[in-house]
Amino acid sequence: MSSAAPPEMALPDAIMHVFMSEDSVEEKAEYLDDNVEIHLPKEEEPLFGKEAFADWMTNGKQNVKWALDWEVIDVENGGLVYARTGKQKVKVVMTASMRQCVLVMEDKILKITVEKL
Repeated sequence: MSSAAPPEMALPDAIMHVFMSEDSVEEKAEYLDDNVEIHLPKEEEPLFGKEAFADWMTNGKQNVKWALDWEVIDVENGGLVYARTGKQKVKVVMTASMRQCVLVMEDKILKITVEKL
């Protein structure tokens, strides 16, 4: 039995706008908690806040081909954790499997985690 969300369970607006739209970085930031926490594979410490998010979206984007399908994988602090997988492009080949997890509560993103699988 699959744990994927049923079709009638739509993704939160926060995920749709931040990860699935062509909105500007400023528009995306409206869907983030002021102290959003961002965990990235190459950073030892998490990044915090909308400025860090804007910098990551503008300069630090990894070349990852993300799946369009998200699933709820956990509940954390009363919010739902959504995840999707992707493949990272290294040089010319698609290699490392990646996972992106997003903690959403009351349609605000509290935490984004990108990790190698």
